[in-house]
Amino acid sequence: MNTHHRSPLDAYLSEELLASTNRHLLESLSSNKDKLDLRSLLRPLLENFLNQILQAEFAEHLENTPGNHRNGKITKRVTSSQGELSIETPRDRSGSFEPQIIAKRQRSLKDELGDKIIDLYSRGATLEDIQDHLKSIYEVDMSKSLISKITDRILPELEAWENRPLEAVYPIVWFDALHLKIRKDNHIVCRAVYFALGVNSEGYRELLGMYIGDRESSKFWLGVLNNLYNRGVEDILIACTDNLPGFTKVIKAVFPQAQTQLCIVHQIRNSLKYATREDQRELAKDLKPIYQALNESEAFKALEEFKRKWDEHYPVAVNQWYQNWDNLTHFLKFNFHIRRLIYTTNHIENFNRQARAVTKKRIIMPNEISVKKVIYLMYKNMCKKKRTPVKKWGLIKQQLEILFPKRMKATI
Repeated sequence: MNTHHRSPLDAYLSEELLASTNRHLLESLSSNKDKLDLRSLLRPLLENFLNQILQAEFAEHLENTPGNHRNGKITKRVTSSQGELSIETPRDRSGSFEPQIIAKRQRSLKDELGDKIIDLYSRGATLEDIQDHLKSIYEVDMSKSLISKITDRILPELEAWENRPLEAVYPIVWFDALHLKIRKDNHIVCRAVYFALGVNSEGYRELLGMYIGDRESSKFWLGVLNNLYNRGVEDILIACTDNLPGFTKVIKAVFPQAQTQLCIVHQIRNSLKYATREDQRELAKDLKPIYQALNESEAFKALEEFKRKWDEHYPVAVNQWYQNWDNLTHFLKFNFHIRRLIYTTNHIENFNRQARAVTKKRIIMPNEISVKKVIYLMYKNMCKKKRTPVKKWGLIKQQLEILFPKRMKATI
């Protein structure tokens, strides 16, 4: 990830302290500590967060008042539902700084304020959401630029996540891209956000990486795959993709042993594009015996029957099945549980829908960094929820260990 321009707020942010406090907070919650212990953990997080906002407000104020300078600070005690807080209000030489988050003469916070701020901070709400919440809590307006500076605190964490080491082997990985409108150099451009979603050795879905490119292409996917390889991925057993031309060749270039399964749903949609509206329902019905067959032999017989019926009317649609046959039928080698996972890219498309939902609120994203921040926070919140492995993972793993004995050993 490109080095982000450091804002005036950066000098005041203590990521280590915040991360440590969050870890202790989650440990306390999980071990059912009593209310007194919980408050002792919430208090430094709230105190640090409020002081950061004050410093960010002050930095923005200095930027907007040329010739003005710092002039020390005033420390005061403020009561809250989490206990007494030590608040440090910066001073400027002109005396024009009027903080909004905590007014100069304010000595107490509303009882629910601490919980609301901590909730906003931990959930990574949108700029508009945070602005609305702060308006309702403080009855003051906080600029989006200021809130954006505060959300920039996650950039070091995001960069560390993007470069984290990965497992040596992933049994299944889905690849797909989401297209968004992003503002760049006063123009609105369309960008592709590339996702690699894998099933790890324990059967849990894991977002391996997120990348932004001009448009979806096999060449850019090659860079994505090389990034996964450089971060430690040595093998992928089954790679599931849409029907992007050249994608299978790119996967084989980086992971030569991977079996590539093209999405059956995408293949069906492509076939229906060539049919008239009157024929689409019947054509779709005649395709079912192919992908619902018990094995590849039965599937090929169904394809031959499909050809006899439709080749005269829709030869291109028929020929696509023959051209892609090897990469369409890998799923037929497996049992129902594995077939359900790999015959379509629905799993990553479900992730895309959630990513689209959180970005849709913004219509046009202000820049690529904001795209990464929003989607990363969305994924982080997903991970906080109770996670379960894919259905029947124990049975699936056993079959994979039989089919790929040497390669699956690397997952242990």
